[in-house]
Amino acid sequence: MARPGWNPTRRNRHQGTAARGHGQDNRLTIPDSWLDTRMYWERLRLAVVVRRDLDGQPLTVLVEPPAPGFVHACTVDDVVAVWALIPADERRGLELVALRQPTRKERTLAASWGRLGYASELAPGGGPAIFLHAVRARGVVLRWPRSMTPADTQEFERLRSDGFAATESRRWIELVGGVDVVRATLLYRTLLHEVGHYVDWCTSVLAHVGTAEEDERWRAYDGKPGHDKEAFAHAYATRLAAALRAGGHLPVPRRRDEPGLIADGLDPAWFA
Repeated sequence: MARPGWNPTRRNRHQGTAARGHGQDNRLTIPDSWLDTRMYWERLRLAVVVRRDLDGQPLTVLVEPPAPGFVHACTVDDVVAVWALIPADERRGLELVALRQPTRKERTLAASWGRLGYASELAPGGGPAIFLHAVRARGVVLRWPRSMTPADTQEFERLRSDGFAATESRRWIELVGGVDVVRATLLYRTLLHEVGHYVDWCTSVLAHVGTAEEDERWRAYDGKPGHDKEAFAHAYATRLAAALRAGGHLPVPRRRDEPGLIADGLDPAWFA
């Protein structure tokens, strides 16, 4: 049977869909600025600078005031206490940690406990920096589908081991954790995980300085599959946390010295 010819009155099946650009002008995105070249997680507002020295290696902690209803689950001294337990050779060159407040759109579109900025403009000379995010003061509720991928299942079990309690419904599994549980996730897993990314980056990129052009070194790291990078960072954090727990170094007691916070220019109400 012969196919019919072109009919100009027939409606194109892509009309009114994303294939024809529908919704592209009102798509929900994290705002960007032509005047500010920094990544959105580097745009800290009214951040307080706190400096520490660990065995001759400087550490700068930037603290952004949290939004109403949010707190930083760990204090500067909490971060410093765990930072001092990381082998000095593995954190050399990593000198900045930022406690930041994610915006509502960031929490919706790019939710995370923290991240590593490989070439953050906040660090001296554009160096690496670790960012840890503020959380709701009443705690965190995470909703997971009942059907999970292997990677989701592994992260689910990690959160369970951190202390999150799971409750099941017909459609979802909810993980509920107070600020103390989130503090453990940030200090003993997220912070060490991001250091693991830094170690992987140093091994893949910085170890080959002088043997290749900078763009080639970066391509070598960017060419690694994302799941390989995550697997390395998870393995690093798990191995280091287990060794520190076996040695009695973890968990570290909460360090919330109000006079010390005030002396550093910080508001004690910013911290859990």
